[in-house]
Amino acid sequence: MRFSKPHFLIATILLATEIAIALFAHDNFVRPYMGDLLVVMLLHFGARTITATAPQRVALVVLLFACFIELTQAFHLIDHIGMTGNIIAQLILGHQFQWLDLVMYAVGCGLALVVDQRIVVHSPTGR
Repeated sequence: MRFSKPHFLIATILLATEIAIALFAHDNFVRPYMGDLLVVMLLHFGARTITATAPQRVALVVLLFACFIELTQAFHLIDHIGMTGNIIAQLILGHQFQWLDLVMYAVGCGLALVVDQRIVVHSPTGR
């Protein structure tokens, strides 16, 4: 296990951005789609903060995890486990499957990978 300051800084900025979106963006694009793109980036940089696992592997695992969560929405898992009214469960599991979410996850993971490889790795303390 390790602690990477550049990854932590990016994860913190992404978390603050996600919180701002949740509090202030009540639209049909930024909150649902940009939020999806940024959340996978947040997961990527959060994981890279504490692990030296290759960025490609982290991006792939995050993408597969996000797609798995999205697919649980297609099968209404939250309803089947009796947590429809639980706000935390809705936040984590979601409640409506959308194909475009899968696209946003892929774009977000790709962007996280590019940022990780181009910016963080080239910083003096990136590794």
